[in-house]
Amino acid sequence: MKMVFVMDPLEGIQRDHDTSYLFLQEAVRRGHQVDHVLPSQVRWDSWRVVFVGRSVSFDGPPEAPERLGPPRLIEGPDLDVVLIRTDPPFDADYLAVTLLLDLLPDSVVILNRPSGLRDANEKLAALHFPDLTPATLVSQDPEAIDEFRQRVGGAIALKPLDGFAGKGVLLIRDGDPNRRALIGMATQGGTVKVVAQQLVDTSQGDKRILVLDGQPLGAVLRRNDTGAFTHNLASGGRALPARVEESDRRIVERIAPWLRQRGLDFVGIDLLGGKLIEINVTSPTCAQELNRFDGIHVERLVLDHLERRANRFAPAPVIDQ
Repeated sequence: MKMVFVMDPLEGIQRDHDTSYLFLQEAVRRGHQVDHVLPSQVRWDSWRVVFVGRSVSFDGPPEAPERLGPPRLIEGPDLDVVLIRTDPPFDADYLAVTLLLDLLPDSVVILNRPSGLRDANEKLAALHFPDLTPATLVSQDPEAIDEFRQRVGGAIALKPLDGFAGKGVLLIRDGDPNRRALIGMATQGGTVKVVAQQLVDTSQGDKRILVLDGQPLGAVLRRNDTGAFTHNLASGGRALPARVEESDRRIVERIAPWLRQRGLDFVGIDLLGGKLIEINVTSPTCAQELNRFDGIHVERLVLDHLERRANRFAPAPVIDQ
C-alpha cells in the first residue's frame, strides 16, 4: 500500500513511547510505501490534494534507526491510506489540514476521518453521554463557574477546551483564597469558555483505554505519585498495568456506535473514578505501554484494520481480553 503519515517532525521523538513511531515501524516492516508528511506540507494544487513527503525506512543505527529520504511530491488520489497523527492542539492549521484531507477521493482510507476530528472536541465529545461523565459545566462566566463549584461539593477541575497532555488544568477548591483569580485566569477575564467538572477521586490515577473499531484493545493506568493533580504521562505520570473491567466495557459499548458513525476508528478514552472524562481522537497514545504490559501488538491490529479497509484482505484480528 501507499501510505502517508501526517505528523509532527521525527526529530526528538520518544522512540520507546510514541505510538505514531510504532505505527510507522510496522507499516515499513510490512513492505508498504510509507512517507512522512509535516502538516505544513499538505496542499491543494490545481485539481487535487498533494503532499510533499519523505520516504521512511528503518535501516539506521539501533539508537536512531529511522531514515527519511529527500522531499518528493505525492499525488493524494494515488494513495491507499492516510494517517493523521499530528499532536494537539486542534488549532486553525490543524483545521485547515482536515478540510484539505476531506477533498481526497473516497478510495483513500483516512484514520481518523477528518470530519470526525472536527466534530469531536476531546474535552466536549464525552458530553454526548452525560450519564457517563462527572457533573460538568461549560461556560466563560466566572460567577456561573463558582456557583457550579459550590453546587457540586466545593471542588472542581477547570480545563481549557483546546488543552492537551494535562496542560492548563486547574484545581479549584473551597477555601482557596485565589479561586476567583484562578477562574478569571482560566476564562481570560470571562472571554473564553472552559470545562468545569465536578472533582472525582483522582488518587488512583486515570485509566486510558485504547479502542479500535469500537472494540477495547486494553487499558493502561496512568498515575502521578508526586502529588500533582494530573496523571498524564507528559506531566510526570507513570504507566502501570490495568484491566478493562466489565464497567469499562459497558462504557465502550455505549460510545462505539457514535465513534463508528463519525469514522473515529482508533481512539483513546480516559476514565477517572469510573467516569468518562475525555475521548481522545487526534493522536491517541499508550500503545507501546499497552504492548509491554499485555503482550499484544496494537500496531499490528491497527495495520490489519487499515489493510482490510483498503481491500488488502488482512486476517481478522484476534483480541484477547
